[in-house]
Amino acid sequence: MVPLQLIVPIFAFNPKLSVKDIVSASFKLGNEFWLILFGLIIIPSLIAQIGVVLCFVGMAATLYFTYIPLYYFYKDTIGFKEEETTTISEIIS
Repeated sequence: MVPLQLIVPIFAFNPKLSVKDIVSASFKLGNEFWLILFGLIIIPSLIAQIGVVLCFVGMAATLYFTYIPLYYFYKDTIGFKEEETTTISEIIS
């Protein structure tokens, strides 16, 4: 499940890649940094459960908290390029 969490940020910032390239990039990156990603997914997920404890009132505030660490992980590992064309080798390297 850890590499599958990276499909969303890779697709969001590289919409021109094919499905095969997106899944391949997410598994390569996810398997390389598995333990770090596991921590970045579990800890915010536990914090996001506060919205459930508060009888669903805080769901709107805490639900999207889990996506913030994945965004920063993508930004720090792959980064953003100013160019429109990005190949899979540039993403993974």
